[in-house]
Formats: sequence, structure tokens, C-alpha cells
Amino acid sequence: MNHSSFNSDNFQLKRIPYLKIILCCLLCLPIGILSIILYTKSKIYWKKNKYEKALELSDKAKEWAINGIMISVVLFFSYIILSSINVLPNYEKYLLELKDIFYK
Repeated sequence: MNHSSFNSDNFQLKRIPYLKIILCCLLCLPIGILSIILYTKSKIYWKKNKYEKALELSDKAKEWAINGIMISVVLFFSYIILSSINVLPNYEKYLLELKDIFYK
């Protein structure tokens, strides 16, 4: 690509909406952090006028943010389903035992 076609008037760096970053961090922290790091690097490359690398990193950051949200949703629904059919252990019993031990 020709660098002359990339300027701040004609072309903007693809931005990730901050809602995706916040959701990704709240739902799947390691992937959210990776997405934020890639996005920050893309902004640095954009300021250094390395537009192709900036766009590449921006696309990767967007992909990781979307993947993080999808993984979190799958894990959330898996947890709900498994807990509803009593596959997961019942931690309430263990918490009551701990309460009896510490608060005698």
C-alpha cells in the first residue's frame, strides 16, 4: 500500500469500541488484556506513520476482543447448565462447615 493514501484526513485507525474492551476485561481478563495491549500498540504505530502495521494490530485487537466475549459467554452458559443439572459440587455445604469451624 502507498503511504500517501494514509493520512489523518482521509483514513482513520479502526477503533475498538470501549464497551468491547470493558466487557472483555470483565468477562475474560487474560484475553481482554491482550486485546488492550494490541490496540495500544496499534495506536503507537499509527503515530509513527506505520499505517499497515497499525491496521494489522487493530484488526487483531478487535478479533481478540470478540473472541474473548464469545469464550466468556460460552463459559457462563456452560456453568449455568452444569450447575442446574448438579454436575458441579455444592459449595454451600462446605461454606456452612467452614462457618461452623470459625464461628464456634
